[in-house]
Amino acid sequence: MEKLFKSGISFDSDIVLRFFEKLFHAKDPPETNGHTSQRYRYEHFVLITEEIFLYTVTISVKYNKYDLLADIFHSRYLLSRDGRSNDPESFSAFNESYRLIDDYYKKLKGNNYFSVQAEIIMNHLSTGITRQQIVEADLLCYYIASIRGGYYFPRTYVYRDEYSRNFEFFNRLVSRKHFEKVKDVFDVENTDELLEKLAELNARGPQRGYPASFSKIPAPEWFIKNEEIGKSR
Repeated sequence: MEKLFKSGISFDSDIVLRFFEKLFHAKDPPETNGHTSQRYRYEHFVLITEEIFLYTVTISVKYNKYDLLADIFHSRYLLSRDGRSNDPESFSAFNESYRLIDDYYKKLKGNNYFSVQAEIIMNHLSTGITRQQIVEADLLCYYIASIRGGYYFPRTYVYRDEYSRNFEFFNRLVSRKHFEKVKDVFDVENTDELLEKLAELNARGPQRGYPASFSKIPAPEWFIKNEEIGKSR
């Protein structure tokens, strides 16, 4: 994906959306001679799907591909979990938990991680991608899902510096020019709409994340105050 962005070649975002629909079902065991294979043998695709999705969001932000990002966040995906229902779902469906690996990995490493999934994602960072960028992408997914009334848990939030207010995507919202570039990511037409949506999230305050962690998931106002949005050129 990063090579594609660097090349400057244009492409239809539907290619990305359909890719994630297919990848989502990679965890479903195939049926052979009328028998379904053991599901646990394929559940690692839960982690792979989340990791690739998070990387796609990260790279989209890094290269300012906001049209693609808006499509990823606000499109509906045909994921038909049981083969009967075709009700479309949001991107939150890619935020699944891979519980089978937890005990094994914790015993293997001798460490009681908050999230094995998050730890693996952080240890698989590609060249040119930082932990900060991954965490910011994860938090952005969380904020967008919350704005839409959905659920998304940003597993990597514990890897951020809880005292840092750096989050470039939000920090730059002081600029009207930046807002115009990213407004479709929030699915709004003007700053008033965005202010209303963010005010609802800010009213909830920081949210509790992992039960064993004192670190909370910050509200958007930690990175930018509502009254600062769109106040500069």
